[in-house]
Amino acid sequence: MIFALYLYCAKWCIFVNCGKTKVVLFNHTPSNTWKCECPVFKYNGEPLEVVDEFKYLGVYFHARTKETCCVAHRLSQAKRLVAAWMRRCQIWCFKPDVVINQFKTCVMPALEYGVGVWGCGKYDSVIWKQVETFWRYIAKCILGVPMCMPSGGVYGDLTWSPFWVRAAHQATAMWTWVSEMPASTIVRKAMYIQRDMLHKGKDCWLKRFKDTLHRASTCGIDK
Repeated sequence: MIFALYLYCAKWCIFVNCGKTKVVLFNHTPSNTWKCECPVFKYNGEPLEVVDEFKYLGVYFHARTKETCCVAHRLSQAKRLVAAWMRRCQIWCFKPDVVINQFKTCVMPALEYGVGVWGCGKYDSVIWKQVETFWRYIAKCILGVPMCMPSGGVYGDLTWSPFWVRAAHQATAMWTWVSEMPASTIVRKAMYIQRDMLHKGKDCWLKRFKDTLHRASTCGIDK
């Protein structure tokens, strides 16, 4: 595949920066022998570094920790923007509807960027609970109610859902989009591989997506 990439780039005069090009071996637990004899991948004779994680277009891909790294990164990015959003709303004394629009414009894209990819996971994990805590905190700040206010009433006033529901909706939209692609496309072929992994009982995105659909159905989510 690397050689095929080389031929394509040579044909169209595209330069590949080997210093920024990394290799990630997914679902592979290295042994002591593997660490000493790491596989060597080369592009046009230049060796490529093998790394455990790589950030591509703002989304982290990790060899073993899977979605945890992505969730933590998205949460940290959103928290960085919250202070500026709150300060702007307080200075200008915005009405609640403007505050919500500002949040959806300035903070929410950072929080749910790529959620269709990393949004299928174990929603009972520690990092996901932190995301839900952050989501509830924002909802209560918008309404100006105490933190002890029941979350159900706050979500009802804002017509919001827990964040994992938003993640499930976008993951479903991505799955539907890929399923409607022609069978010859690379993304659709990747979904076929996911399906084979699911049938073999291996952990993969499609397995977590199946668990997400089951959770949504048991919770009465029908949107």
